[in-house]
Amino acid sequence: MGKLVKFIILSRVSKGGLIALVGFTVYLTVIDLVTFEGVTHGYLKVPLYLSLGYTVAVYALFSFIFSSLGGFVITKADVDYLFTLPIDRKTLGTALFLSYLVISALLMAFLASLTYNVYLTAVSPLLGISMVSLGVITSALRVEYRALAVAVIALWLLSPVWGFPFSPTSVAIGDLAQGLLVGSLYAGFLVYLAIRVLGNYDQLIMRNVASAPPEEKKLVSLSASTPFTAFLKLRLAYLPVHVRFRSSGAPTGYATRVATMRTSFVASSVAAAAYFFAFRYLEGSGLLVLGVAIAATYVSAFGVLMSMSNISMERAWLTVPYLGTKFLKYLVFGVYLQVLILVMPISVANFLLSPLNPLFLYAGLNAALNVPLESALLTYVFAATVPIQARDELTYVNFEYRARNALPALVFMSITSLGNMGIALLSLPLIIGTGLTVALLLMLLLRDRLVRRVINRMTENGYV
Repeated sequence: MGKLVKFIILSRVSKGGLIALVGFTVYLTVIDLVTFEGVTHGYLKVPLYLSLGYTVAVYALFSFIFSSLGGFVITKADVDYLFTLPIDRKTLGTALFLSYLVISALLMAFLASLTYNVYLTAVSPLLGISMVSLGVITSALRVEYRALAVAVIALWLLSPVWGFPFSPTSVAIGDLAQGLLVGSLYAGFLVYLAIRVLGNYDQLIMRNVASAPPEEKKLVSLSASTPFTAFLKLRLAYLPVHVRFRSSGAPTGYATRVATMRTSFVASSVAAAAYFFAFRYLEGSGLLVLGVAIAATYVSAFGVLMSMSNISMERAWLTVPYLGTKFLKYLVFGVYLQVLILVMPISVANFLLSPLNPLFLYAGLNAALNVPLESALLTYVFAATVPIQARDELTYVNFEYRARNALPALVFMSITSLGNMGIALLSLPLIIGTGLTVALLLMLLLRDRLVRRVINRMTENGYV
């Protein structure tokens, strides 16, 4: 079992990737310790609500992703090689489960190390273990029930804000022993339930692999005078959604779920209206900073989703040999414009709330300035490091986490944490400075010489 788990882990995360993940986590944990000492002695001020809200937002997001994947991802290499080995299917399912427990624990530790709260970093491996287990347990549920389960757990993790001490995240308010105990019981209980589900996992995989997903199509007229205007027209016509997975964790294919930009903008406006009225109600309560931190993290996560989707679902990839470096430039600018339009309602809602609390002014500036630029930069980074192109309906993705593949996550977490700190500390220089830095970095990266290298890397990785 130990050799099988090691084999599965190293088939997904290279040794360099593991070293980078552990190294960054240790480095950031040391910074958390220094920050904790500074806060204890009054030299620094890091809002507790910011750390707790960020942790719960990240946990809820990844828990829902894991539940959609069935706890872990089955790759093409698994289908071609791992599933053909003469190994008992229950043993194989358990080995897959254990390997993802290790990967998820390391991932959550890295994400929590950016909270500037060393106590949350201490409990984070238990939260990572529970994410995978929860995904296995809820994999057979409908999407709305999975979302409801994640929402209930997120509220429980937020409960220390209301004085409820029996939660893993109670470590953030000083209950270290009790938080670790509750976290261990929570993770252990979910692991026990997940192992009981794993007996039929092979049958679930095979049933989902054998079925073909539906495909939705929509015609978009691209008649334009130049390729640039055609790219913009495509970006403003539809909203690509990233790859679709079956609940077992086996991707049965990639079907673009077509949503027009008009429909998406209406949905964004409705969400912004709900945001406005919800925070009107929370104004004056202790949950204000917490809620804004969670909302800001999710707005940034939406920008990452758009970056990934515009790379993997880009239908104009065949134009790369013709357009050359212009392809990536057009795509980066198109993503920037697309995300700017879709986050604008949230920005307006924040600006309307700013007379009640200056916190909303900074949240609005962060959404309007930093999130679109972050999405544009991440589109470039994904193209340079993980250029996955979902061409066919039944093509599996072979993906391994290498050291260079950690770059998109590092870019996202760095910009998001800087933006959240700027909001919490009401620091206009921090927010404006982050945006200007990203814009300057984009200008430097979009030079022809560098873009040509990225295009060559995309070609080497089979994108074109």
